[in-house]
Amino acid sequence: MGELKGKIKEKEGEVKGKIKELKGELKGKSKEKEGEIKGKTKEEV
Repeated sequence: MGELKGKIKEKEGEVKGKIKELKGELKGKSKEKEGEIKGKTKEEV
């Protein structure tokens, strides 16, 4: 039982880590896009 619980916690940690990574990537990408859009609008003006 202890071993199984340990493995489950490990998996949970992995999943949470991956989710945080993905959220960070998405935030980074949206900020990048914002910067690109702002850059383009400044160029056009």
